[in-house]
Amino acid sequence: MHDKRFDPARAARLDDEKRSRELPLAALFERLGDLKGQRWAELGAGTGFATLPLATAVGPAGRVWAVDVEPRMVKLLRARLRREQRFNVETVCAPAEQLPLSDASLDGVLGVICWHELDDRGAALAECRRLLRGSGRLVLVDWLHRDDTGADLPGSGPSNAHRLRLAAVADELTGAGFNVELRRDCFFAHYVAIGHKV
Repeated sequence: MHDKRFDPARAARLDDEKRSRELPLAALFERLGDLKGQRWAELGAGTGFATLPLATAVGPAGRVWAVDVEPRMVKLLRARLRREQRFNVETVCAPAEQLPLSDASLDGVLGVICWHELDDRGAALAECRRLLRGSGRLVLVDWLHRDDTGADLPGSGPSNAHRLRLAAVADELTGAGFNVELRRDCFFAHYVAIGHKV
């Protein structure tokens, strides 16, 4: 197994109550404005922790493509979507660097706790730019690096060696043709990076 990638054997941890308290994603989507009717892709969807609130935010007229490279995660998510009768979500088993979606077909791309796992973030950013419409947004939520906080933060998550510095995230997005907005006021132990397609 890739040493930075989440182990599917621990999938139950992705939806525990503590994680929901630490990452109230519905509040983040409210800050992004009215998403009703929009089309979004979610990278690293896992078991649907962010998929379900995103699907609620875009509403029945919107659409979410929930993407994960791990077939076991996609299978778990499909079963969950059937149980919860979510009809505006389509699962996709594919790498973030090569998505089977059309050019300029999305209003947004979301990645929650997956950006640090990617080996070729440059290729993933190019793919996001390809998929986003003119005013589309890339929204990344991931663990803060110790150097950006001045101290160790409570909670689980990857080792500090696998976390990305905020300056590095901003440089990557800027270099790929995004205007970048960094937020640390949404969550305690996580940053939000919003890339607006230039």
